[in-house]
Amino acid sequence: MKPLLAADIVVEDEHQKGVYVIQPHKVQGLIMLLTGISDLVDETYTKGTWEANNGN
Repeated sequence: MKPLLAADIVVEDEHQKGVYVIQPHKVQGLIMLLTGISDLVDETYTKGTWEANNGN
């Protein structure tokens, strides 16, 4: 958690100790980062092969 806190990606909830929330201004960047990581693992949908796989 320390790296995420230091990068201002998450903050601890003011009312519940041990509960962390994603900073609203970081959500879009985090989604883009996770999408890029997902693409490294499975390139099925970024190579255009999804059209061939859906039966059309």
